[in-house]
Amino acid sequence: MKYQEAWKRIVTDSLQRFAEKDPRVKKLLEFLEKNAFFSIARGPVVTQHLMTDPKEMEKMGRPEAFEVVFMPSQFAQRMPSAILTESGGKTVRLAANFTVKEWLGVLLSHELSHVWDQLVDKEQSGNRQEYLKGEVKAHLMERDLLKAWGPQQFEALVKEGGKAAQAGNYKAFFEIANRYFPLEELSVHEQALAFASCLTSVI
Repeated sequence: MKYQEAWKRIVTDSLQRFAEKDPRVKKLLEFLEKNAFFSIARGPVVTQHLMTDPKEMEKMGRPEAFEVVFMPSQFAQRMPSAILTESGGKTVRLAANFTVKEWLGVLLSHELSHVWDQLVDKEQSGNRQEYLKGEVKAHLMERDLLKAWGPQQFEALVKEGGKAAQAGNYKAFFEIANRYFPLEELSVHEQALAFASCLTSVI
């Protein structure tokens, strides 16, 4: 139970770092607090919900309710990505080994944008046009959050990394991005998402 509560605080703190800077994140944080219930993985698929707040039982009956599953390291390493949205927005799996709260805030905001699209705006996941529209919206928000995190760093990243990105020189781009945003010390899956966030934002 302490593990679950600790990660709930980490998630909230990570989003709060951007909520005052971006109204979209504030909306997503409020959406999370109103509709999310939290679980811990007991296997690659099986989860266990530990009731720490009586209000969480009420959340489960809402049409916009969704589960946030904290994936301990032994299961997180099998995940194809450090954060996944599944079951039409009803489940978000989060690798519980994020080391930088700002990255968690940026990347979780992206996934919560998809949850909002699917549960609130009723995006049809099989509709390619709607799916791509949601991806573009989420990536533009990521770009704006990187700017909010470090305006000067982001400007330098675009200026110095733009040519490397356009040329497809990802090794050089990684070295440039790592000068301005923490990448090297991240877990493998966290690093992959963070690098992709930098690259997509610059492109």
